[in-house]
Amino acid sequence: VVNTYNAGTIVWDVDIGNAGQDLAVTRDDSRITILDLETGELRYDLFVTGKIRIASFSPNGRYVAAGSSEGVVTLWNLDTGENPVTSGRHTGEVLSLAFSPDSRYLITGGQGGYAVAARTLDGQELYKLLHEDTVTDIAFNPGNGSWFATVSNDRRIRLWNTPNGTERIRMSQDNFVEAVDVSTNGQWLATTGADRTVRVWNASTGTQMFQIPIMDEGRVLGFGSDGNSLVAGDGTGQINVWDISVMPAPEYFLQFNNQVGSLQFSPSGEWLAASAGTRVWVLRPEELSTLTETPSTSLNVVVIGNIKNLAFSPDSNWLGVSTDEGYVLVYNLLSNVQQTFISSGAEHKIAFSPYSSHLFVLQSDGSIDAWNLRTREQVVAFAGGSMDTKSIAVGSTRIALGVENEILILNESGERVYSIDSPGDHAFLAFNADQSLLASSNSEGNIEIWELDTDTASLVGSIRKETVYSMAFNPTGNRLAVGTTNTVYFIDIATVEEAARIPQSSVVTGISYSTDGTIMATSSLKAVQFWDVTKIQSLDADDLVDAACQRVSANFSESQWNNLFGGEEYRVLCENLPVP
Repeated sequence: VVNTYNAGTIVWDVDIGNAGQDLAVTRDDSRITILDLETGELRYDLFVTGKIRIASFSPNGRYVAAGSSEGVVTLWNLDTGENPVTSGRHTGEVLSLAFSPDSRYLITGGQGGYAVAARTLDGQELYKLLHEDTVTDIAFNPGNGSWFATVSNDRRIRLWNTPNGTERIRMSQDNFVEAVDVSTNGQWLATTGADRTVRVWNASTGTQMFQIPIMDEGRVLGFGSDGNSLVAGDGTGQINVWDISVMPAPEYFLQFNNQVGSLQFSPSGEWLAASAGTRVWVLRPEELSTLTETPSTSLNVVVIGNIKNLAFSPDSNWLGVSTDEGYVLVYNLLSNVQQTFISSGAEHKIAFSPYSSHLFVLQSDGSIDAWNLRTREQVVAFAGGSMDTKSIAVGSTRIALGVENEILILNESGERVYSIDSPGDHAFLAFNADQSLLASSNSEGNIEIWELDTDTASLVGSIRKETVYSMAFNPTGNRLAVGTTNTVYFIDIATVEEAARIPQSSVVTGISYSTDGTIMATSSLKAVQFWDVTKIQSLDADDLVDAACQRVSANFSESQWNNLFGGEEYRVLCENLPVP
């Protein structure tokens, strides 16, 4: 012990100033005592009206804020020494407060169900955010402070934009939420509470990455400064520390204001195209790591409806665009010229011909139009007038068409070579890089991998998942990434079994690999995320029990076992963990 200070009354809270020189002691007698941290000597007292429970320094050390049991928020400017700004912003006890990283904003929350934002410069209230019950905790994004999180007894976790208070994302738990924290890199959000779990969420999409049972009601938690660990304490006094470095984490992400429709790396690797709403962004991949919010500029394309499909030509000079209102156009990235081909009331799938000379447009009736990009003329009866086509995939030497109970393999000129008998509607098709493999999926979630020869195809294997919305081979062709409603699955081609997965919070509308295969981009909700595939942990089925035992704090109780495994005889799975 270096120094001891006897407050002479109950101490409710302590906080150390960012410079490490001052200690604020929140006392039960309506005072905040400021001590010299090095000597332990009293510097001065700050007085408030009513019982105070929490107080905090601002990150720049200029301000101290306190919240009282009467709902009063008091803000002192320590530099000027002027009288504090006092406001009765809450109708009940103030339970939580947080300064933004740049000290410009103060957010407070309490029993009245409001989170209130104020400007620290003058204490002026900026906005109030209504919750359905008590606001129990608040945490800012430590990076740029552009957003903050609130948790409440209404069982909700909400993320808000700091400047204007608009809601970004909302998640929920099974009972009161007591505490929240944000990782230092702003990627993760951790929560805990009365449902006896600790949960980690993806802060860009709201995806729940994992949920861990704990022994009692969760009270406090925090991320390690290196971002590799998470600690939580519960009502029994048990403290658990988890290594979260093995959790799949996006290297970076782009946040958009509208739902992301599609994304695609260009074949040359020079561009990444992404759409949100009616706008298209074409970005340089090397610049992506510096962007965290919506990029400032997008292509000057004029469309009707929300963009659903994007496609690059093989030479990377053309970008095709289609919308949910049936609008189809191409944009020349060299000349910045837009050409419109179709404007009708139905959504179309699009692809470019192997030589980048034509745009294929899959019509709602299953027919395929081919438009000459140079002359803008339509080729009549492409692929022999094939009808009822559900999907199309184009490679450098092959074209595949998915029809009911059949897959047609064409040469690069659109002439039929052979067909593959396969049940289903084949809603999605994807070639690997050299077109030696073809993946197909139907609306029932059945995924098939085919090895293609000159005049025949053989089934490598099949696997069933939920409905597929996107898929892509990695450049080496040894894995297939499949996007479903809440998950990206990685399918090992050698075994046609699941090798890994990444949780998502909604439909995965797009998957695309960088040309070197090290980065995989996914789109879901209002975010595009970029994953380093070398860091995604593969897990063999034989290792699942060992992996699970590293992620929980106790064995199943007999009642939990019976709920999960029915009549199977109870046994202890994790030898080194307690048995309830």
